[in-house]
Amino acid sequence: MMTDAREAVVVDPACIGNNGVLKAWGHFLGKKKLRYRYECLRTGLPAELNQVREIYGGTANLNRVLVVACHACQHLSDEILAISCEYGVNVAVMPCCQKDTTNSWKAASKNLGIGMDKVMDLLLAGKMMSWTSGATANVSYDVKIKVLSKSITPQNRLILCQTKPRGEVSTK
Repeated sequence: MMTDAREAVVVDPACIGNNGVLKAWGHFLGKKKLRYRYECLRTGLPAELNQVREIYGGTANLNRVLVVACHACQHLSDEILAISCEYGVNVAVMPCCQKDTTNSWKAASKNLGIGMDKVMDLLLAGKMMSWTSGATANVSYDVKIKVLSKSITPQNRLILCQTKPRGEVSTK
């Protein structure tokens, strides 16, 4: 989605030891700055997005922001997508630990022969494609699910959500 970012920020309440993020992503970062914010996602991510909004003046440049979450538990995936929609930013999420907490989809999953994890990912992608997602930021989302090699990760589905101005028809 983007390659010209100047910095990356890790928002996590846990102090990650031994520069694990830098070791995993350093190749992609190159000379770009990596900063850590040891804070809960619910407060840390909005604070970072507000800071970008303040620095670059309003919402115009938020479409240049990409929020990335790898192996985010289902409730974190939901929260990351909700916050991203509120601010109108691009987001890529690799969910894990998907569960049907309402028991609404277990029968459909079984009858269709599709694993519950895949059903929950499809529902999550569908939320981002809804008529109201991104409305407060005057954007909507083009959503794709990419499947990665299981040799990379057993949770091999990546939900990519790219912003576009509300009402714009996708040409992709």
